Amino acid sequence: MKKCPKCENEFPDDYLFCPKCGGKFSSHDLAGFEEIDDSNLMVAGYDLHKSYLMGKNAVNALRGVDLKVKIGDFISIMGPSGSGKSTLMHLLGGLDKPSRGHIVIRQPTGLPEKKGSLQDISNLSKEALSEIRLHISGFVFQQFYLLPTLSAAENISIPLIFSGNKSSLVKQRTDQLLELVGLSMRGHHLPSELSGGEQQRVAIARALANDPPLILADEPTGDLDSRTGHMIMEMLKNLNEMGKTIVMVTHDQSVAGFARTKYEMMDGKFINKNQ
Repeated sequence: MKKCPKCENEFPDDYLFCPKCGGKFSSHDLAGFEEIDDSNLMVAGYDLHKSYLMGKNAVNALRGVDLKVKIGDFISIMGPSGSGKSTLMHLLGGLDKPSRGHIVIRQPTGLPEKKGSLQDISNLSKEALSEIRLHISGFVFQQFYLLPTLSAAENISIPLIFSGNKSSLVKQRTDQLLELVGLSMRGHHLPSELSGGEQQRVAIARALANDPPLILADEPTGDLDSRTGHMIMEMLKNLNEMGKTIVMVTHDQSVAGFARTKYEMMDGKFINKNQ
């Protein structure tokens, strides 16, 4: 066991960061990463493994994946179903924990105590991971996941309410986001009254609610026709140009073409990278 020099918390020898305070314990690189304290690093995964039990059999979804995402990157990850691409995205955003390996993510400058610092989130509590998802990573999913009984505006406002914002600020920010995604006149409509493209635009606005630096998009055009899908990708491209870091999972080559860096996965590993 090691003892953190900052908070004196004890943790296993193979950890590079203290899971309690996020303090860096070792100055060594993460398996080929140039500098773990790289000022341009947004999120990184080191030797990521993820296994699930299906009955009595273990399914190895990830088999030692390394990924480094810098601030302002637009990365696509392609691969067939079962290749591990969605599992990897869920780990990067704190929706799940790796069976082995480390994930480090940059805290936004607005959060107290961790201003702009890197933190190992691999073994954080559910409550701490919830804070990561609320403030650092915004998710966009293929199925939209809008609450059917709430209006578009109410769906967008959920992360703002969970963050404890005053109602006046929630209303102001929600209106701004509706305008950003071109739905100012549709905020009072239920999801069932919106087209697929409009629902995905609401989902994007919800992901942007707390202004997270990282957007994670899992098959964002999978349930859309090609024309609407192209519009959604143009929106993500514009967000990237505005400074958002984007990691996107897709099986569509034309969608992957919007990214500046493209990875291909097969059987839980990267098999190709193109820039």
